[in-house]
Amino acid sequence: MEKEYLPDFYFFDSYYDTETRLAATGHWAVSKKTADVWEWMLCRKLRPRALRSHQESIRKQIGLSKEQYRRLSLEAPCQKD
Repeated sequence: MEKEYLPDFYFFDSYYDTETRLAATGHWAVSKKTADVWEWMLCRKLRPRALRSHQESIRKQIGLSKEQYRRLSLEAPCQKD
């Protein structure tokens, strides 16, 4: 899902079905510019070890320099306090 007002992120939600309703299990956003993964409801960037090499590979493929990454990685899909 792409939110119109945040075109630089892909958004994902997961749910499970209970007898009475759908229950949310997570809400994530992935930056199209940096491959950073956010838990956007909590406005928290996730840094799982399992993704680091994949993220670095993606950044290399798109030609993102370390300086560009430092600048772009500050962009969040949520309002930080």
